[in-house]
Amino acid sequence: MKENIINDCITRWKTNDVNDLKIMRFSNVCEEYVSSLSLEMKDVFIELLKGFDYYSHGNVNERLIELHNKIIMNDNVNFDNSVFTILKSQRCTMNSSYEYLFEYKNLNQINKYSIVPDINDCIEKEYIQNIECIILIDDFCGSGNTFIDYLNKYKEYIKNKKIIYVVIHIMDKAYDIINEY
Repeated sequence: MKENIINDCITRWKTNDVNDLKIMRFSNVCEEYVSSLSLEMKDVFIELLKGFDYYSHGNVNERLIELHNKIIMNDNVNFDNSVFTILKSQRCTMNSSYEYLFEYKNLNQINKYSIVPDINDCIEKEYIQNIECIILIDDFCGSGNTFIDYLNKYKEYIKNKKIIYVVIHIMDKAYDIINEY
């Protein structure tokens, strides 16, 4: 049972990195965890795993490059007048979006002066008026609410600016809500 679960997940997650620590941990603890579950809970666990997506570091990097290339091909963005930033955590803590922002910068050779970890810095210094495009880097969008809250919070400052949302994984519900907005 363990081998099928693990192999199915690794195949679906499209990771070839056998040294990925999270995959190794999953492989090591899965059998013990599943064996501790009741038969009913095993079925629930396996069903939940079918809908769980994991992105290895390599997969995230591939996705960040792919999304950047889509911006280049489709959005006619002048990167000289653009900033790259994140959606802050609602818990006021650093989240993986910061890591993704810097990975994105390095992978796509973005000028360090285009990286703005906090858009408030641009607003306070009135630099925002020189910005044509705000590119938001995010790891995960579950409901779309954080993105919409961001747009509402800064609507006075970002009107007439192109907003591009670069997100590694977005839930269908969030996609629909954002598109309706």
